Amino acid sequence: MGEHREGRRVSAFLATTDGRVLAHFDESELEVLLSLSRQFCALLADVGNPSQLLDPAIARLFPDAYRDDAAASNEFRRYTQHDLAARKVETAERVQAALADTAERSVGVVLPDGREGIALSVEDGWSWLRHLTDLRLTLAARLGVVDDAAAFDEEPDPEALSEEELLTRSLFDWVGYVQELLVAALEDVVDAGSTSADESGPASTGR
Repeated sequence: MGEHREGRRVSAFLATTDGRVLAHFDESELEVLLSLSRQFCALLADVGNPSQLLDPAIARLFPDAYRDDAAASNEFRRYTQHDLAARKVETAERVQAALADTAERSVGVVLPDGREGIALSVEDGWSWLRHLTDLRLTLAARLGVVDDAAAFDEEPDPEALSEEELLTRSLFDWVGYVQELLVAALEDVVDAGSTSADESGPASTGR
């Protein structure tokens, strides 16, 4: 496990020589990610319902296609939102399946240090990254932040936030750090592939 600022334990991702990423989450992390992901799917279960139009999380996940033309944006959303939501849910469910299987020890791999892990292809890794981004966007919206990313540059003031807001902010920070670790591992895999290709040189044509 790595160490995040403030000494928080975080998940580890390890790039392998065969072009995969191995992920490890402890039991509490598995529970948190599964819970967040399932809540996300529940949020999108009724997407398109007029009652959701004012939900800031929905607005963040499905932003206006035309900022200066509300009518055109609404028309675009009407034709695309369900398909986009379905793809987001499909990605979330794949992540959940991997997390749940690992939690039940029914599948998985053993990391070099003996811990149980999840083997991800590069394609899987990018899918996970997209889902983590969706989770962070949702958490940011729950904190009332829609456009101002700089709002999270400073540590939260415990006196200014409720317990629920502090928990949401903590989750936002943690998911963001997991994202950073996954990006670093994916970059290691890509870099290793590029190095291997460079070392092998051009293929012989046999002429």
